[in-house]
Order: sequence, then C-alpha cells, then structure tokens
Amino acid sequence: MFFGKESGFAGFWIKRVNKFKARSLFSAMKGNVGDNFADHKDAIENTRLGIAKVDMNSIPVIQTEQVNSYIVDFLIHGDLKLLMTDNGISNTEAYQLIISGFLENMKMLKHALGKITSGNDKQDVVVEALIELIEELEGQKKRN
Repeated sequence: MFFGKESGFAGFWIKRVNKFKARSLFSAMKGNVGDNFADHKDAIENTRLGIAKVDMNSIPVIQTEQVNSYIVDFLIHGDLKLLMTDNGISNTEAYQLIISGFLENMKMLKHALGKITSGNDKQDVVVEALIELIEELEGQKKRN
C-alpha cells in the first residue's frame, strides 16, 4: 500500500509537508514555507482571507532601502541648492521634502507627543529635542 502505516513513502511525505494555518493555499503551493512571512508585503498578499483584514496601508513600515540622506545633508549645511546637487533632486522636490514633508511631520509629531505628555513639553527629553529640531529647520527655512 502506497500510503499505508508501514510505507516508507508515507513517512517521507509526512515529514516534507509544509504546515501552515495563516498562509493561503496557493502561496504554500508556490513553495513558501509555513507561516513564516518574509516581510509585510508577503504577509498581506499571502494570508488567507478570513485570517486578517489588512491592506498595504494598515501596517506602518519604514522603507529603509530607499532612504536618502537629504535631511542630514540639509541639517549639516542648511542650503537647498547644495541639497539639490548632492542628492540629484529638483528645487521643487527639495522644498517639498524639507518644508512640506519632514518639517510638517515633525510639527505633527510634536503636537501628538504634547497631547500624550499632557502638554508639559519641557519635562520630556524627546519633546525638547523635537522642539530644537523644529526651530533649527524653521531657521534654515527662513535663510533659504
């Protein structure tokens, strides 16, 4: 008997079968092993429909492979023109990255942390550092 209790093939086959509960059947058939997901994209795209209801925007992820040092460069020299030449971005992109992007996000973060710390900004070292960063960026923004 091919799958009998004493069959050597049955023992071999049972050891080779991938066990999975969260991963979809088709994803498991492609050779993905068990419920160990490689990254957030793999988890979202290959999870069974009834297990979790998430999409790509519901898991906060920082994309480290596309990080640019534009904010560090701007804090070092404070010049949008150098920022454009060093990082290969246009004037509009540089302004949007620093002023519209990073600076506004830091202001929102300061506001949120202020709510969490009951508005007592001077006692929290993180909020103090954030305030200094915002002031530094505001000063450099006025110079440009």
